[in-house]
Amino acid sequence: RQTDRVSVTVRAASVRDRKEAIRRVRACCAGRTGDIGGGLRVSILTAGLGPSLNGPGDSFEQTQDFKVSFDALA
Repeated sequence: RQTDRVSVTVRAASVRDRKEAIRRVRACCAGRTGDIGGGLRVSILTAGLGPSLNGPGDSFEQTQDFKVSFDALA
């Protein structure tokens, strides 16, 4: 069994757009289990929300972390 931490960074034009994008990322990723994308017995859990930052060009950034466990091929 192998576990990795995966971070998704969102950059948006407004705080509202950033929050909506993070919500959608969580909705499509968090809590998934099974054989996913060629991986066997995959489990995806949320692992924290990063700080809200001001990005380049007056953008708004934030990361959503996930803990991804899977059975690696021997």
